[in-house]
Amino acid sequence: MKLICGLGNPGRRYEKTRHSAGFVVADRIAGGGNASFRQLEDAEAAVVSEELILLKPLLFMNLSGKPIKRFIDRKGVKMEDLLIIHDDIDLELGRVKMKSGGGDGGHRGLRSIIAETGSRDFSRVRIGVGRPEGDAVEHVLSRFGRDETPVFEEAIDAAVKAVDIWLAEGIQRAMNVINKRK
Repeated sequence: MKLICGLGNPGRRYEKTRHSAGFVVADRIAGGGNASFRQLEDAEAAVVSEELILLKPLLFMNLSGKPIKRFIDRKGVKMEDLLIIHDDIDLELGRVKMKSGGGDGGHRGLRSIIAETGSRDFSRVRIGVGRPEGDAVEHVLSRFGRDETPVFEEAIDAAVKAVDIWLAEGIQRAMNVINKRK
């Protein structure tokens, strides 16, 4: 079984913010496959097939590892079958990259997942939201400007493609294809 988790913050206040990029991708994947999310404790899940589940933790980003860990344990998901989709301020706006394993890079959602699961051995889709000149927290909790929105939408399309490649051909092929794109 594969588990794809889009990270974001719950609630209307955080909809369409940079930090909720993972939620946007998960919604796009679910909508394209006509799956719908339903609430399970502190997460929403959409069953796409017997082999694929989409998950959106409904706790704040820095606690997102808790519902992911519960779901992994309940469903017996292996860490190599876990894909996390998240925003990344270390990538320019619109850039999408795949990664296998590694640290949290200062991302509190990843930090929570690593702490809860005890593992760094999962795949990631990183969506660039740009590095701010000012406060990083304020930046990731802000919405995209009018000129940024089309760039973000293209990044969402690229992230969906990255997920498709990961599902069909694995992380190595996904990194080879997605990471070389400009």
